[in-house]
Amino acid sequence: MKRLLLIGALALASAVMACGQAPKVDRIEIIESGIYRTEIAKTKQASGAVTGTTDELANVKLVSSTTTIPARIGTRFGIRYRVVGSPNRASVKMTAIIRFPREGLLNPKTGKRIFRDVTTWTRNMGAETYNGFGFDEEWELVPGTWIYEIWYGDRKLAEQSFTVVK
Repeated sequence: MKRLLLIGALALASAVMACGQAPKVDRIEIIESGIYRTEIAKTKQASGAVTGTTDELANVKLVSSTTTIPARIGTRFGIRYRVVGSPNRASVKMTAIIRFPREGLLNPKTGKRIFRDVTTWTRNMGAETYNGFGFDEEWELVPGTWIYEIWYGDRKLAEQSFTVVK
């Protein structure tokens, strides 16, 4: 009986230690990239985003697996990926950066030229996630190379380039 209690106590201690361990992010697996159809579930303020807001999306569906993106209002493009590490399902803060073509985007409301979009998201280890960009304004329709990056702290874990064309 003492042996069984000791084994049970060790198992419980291991489980508690595993739950309390700091997450360790190994890498990002890009599952797919291209043009998506989505529904906007919620819009929230985001100071690092081009328009000052970000959308939380629902019903994200890949429409076309491509890296060539037409510059058209309503087009959404990006990547679906998985954060790989331990413990599984742990929450981690990831930073998504979209680097715009060299000339940047000129926001006519603020008069500012923007060269990148930076947002921070909490993601669960092992879960599939989508991050992307949607063309909502005419001034966002800038052709050229758009580079999507995913960072964990000071480590860039993923990069995907898209060519936006008129």
